[in-house]
Amino acid sequence: MKIGRILLTLLVIVLGLEIGAGIYEARVLVPLWASAPPGSLVAYNLQALRPNPGLHFWIITTPLVGLLALVNLVAAFRSAPPRRLWWLMGSLLAVTVVVMTFVYFVPELQTFERLRDREAVTMTWKVQRWVAWNWIRAVVYILAWLSLLRAFSLHSVRPNPGTAAVGKG
Repeated sequence: MKIGRILLTLLVIVLGLEIGAGIYEARVLVPLWASAPPGSLVAYNLQALRPNPGLHFWIITTPLVGLLALVNLVAAFRSAPPRRLWWLMGSLLAVTVVVMTFVYFVPELQTFERLRDREAVTMTWKVQRWVAWNWIRAVVYILAWLSLLRAFSLHSVRPNPGTAAVGKG
């Protein structure tokens, strides 16, 4: 099952990078536009030079995580218990977050990026909801990563028939 171990390793690494970048973005970049909506959002959107991690980072890593998680789901089904449960759970959680990212988070961000008018008061609760759900997304991603790390740790556990006899006798 060497291919499975490689796939699991790749998913653990890429997911770990995405979690780290997501936490950085939530702590450093999101407050730049979400601190006092709609004014902060309008001011951020009117800046000529503003960071765009979606265009430079997320567009690569999120689909990669989704693809690796799907492939890992297949590999996990072929693994042995108890590793299978952890691997399936982590992969399924990662796929769920990627789907939710493309179904909810990306479209909402695109709506926020188009806002140029301070009169859009309805954006306040939408931004606050997006920020809160983004933290929930981070927690689910972390749970997926921890599950995958557990599956990874179980990959290296090999029963040693000689250890059962040690200490008896």
